[in-house]
Amino acid sequence: MDFREFCEIWKLDAKQLFSLEGIWQEKINSGEGRQPFFLTLEYFEKVISLSKPPFEISVLRSYAEDVIRIAEEVPAVSLLARTIYHGELVETPQIFIMNGKENLPYLGEKYTGFFYFMISLGALPLMEKKCSQLGIPEQYARDAMAWFGGTMIAYKRAHNGLPGRPGNFNWIRKYVEGTLFRIGRLEYLIHKCPDWIPPVFRNRAGKIAVLCGDGWCLNNKGVIVEPPAEASFVSHIRETSDEWEGNIIFPDGRVDFANTSVLAKDLWHPVVSAWDLCPSLHIPAGERLPFHEVKRSLIAAQEFFQKYFHRQCPLFCCNSWILNAAWEEL
Repeated sequence: MDFREFCEIWKLDAKQLFSLEGIWQEKINSGEGRQPFFLTLEYFEKVISLSKPPFEISVLRSYAEDVIRIAEEVPAVSLLARTIYHGELVETPQIFIMNGKENLPYLGEKYTGFFYFMISLGALPLMEKKCSQLGIPEQYARDAMAWFGGTMIAYKRAHNGLPGRPGNFNWIRKYVEGTLFRIGRLEYLIHKCPDWIPPVFRNRAGKIAVLCGDGWCLNNKGVIVEPPAEASFVSHIRETSDEWEGNIIFPDGRVDFANTSVLAKDLWHPVVSAWDLCPSLHIPAGERLPFHEVKRSLIAAQEFFQKYFHRQCPLFCCNSWILNAAWEEL
């Protein structure tokens, strides 16, 4: 297919045209009529159970057969699948193609989400390859596939019961790049300690103390607010050669506004520094979240990063809507 004709069909913009033109002939339009491996029933049957979808496999097989048929009848659909796969999952820098567009030509409302889902399943070999390069068992890549099925839950509710997932591949890309791993019930994204982590200290007995960060603008419930003009309290930390002084954050999230606490440096030490590995944990949809599974995952993650990355993780962090203080009030 002519490159310009392809771009016109899918309404690609000038930036996308520029990014894709260099790889069009060699990596996208070189399939000689063959379907991408992830748009074949053989591959679908091989991997679908790994995604733990919230639908009967027989129902999904029927959708897969229809999408494959459409791609065989309309070369532009097959080429779009290759383009998304290479652009969003393989090429560096990443090329964003459809940006989550729905109701695509030829696929319509019924099949667009499932088209994206089948492309997502094609990420497995890339994820397994990255695990192999890092010396990590490929089972971790296969375990991560459960998230793909989990994303179908919200899609199903938002699209009148249709199977599929959004056309957003950025999170999957992190698996492909080896910065995101599914370890038990939770996912862990590798990065250094984020700026929003409060100062955390531990004493010799193992007791933990957490102080408000310097210059935090808080309301009277201890929640950081924007803009700062809405704050009823601004926290500060004082550090000398012998001690730290600041406002304690209690385990339930409340802040002691009335008093400051002093931590002697000969008794307390910071748990985490700016250069430490401090993965954030994320909660993939699709399964329940019992305490024992969370605990098992956290313990396994400590062992995982020590064994495969040779790094100790002084703490994990999580910034999630699930932790919104409003839930406690409700």
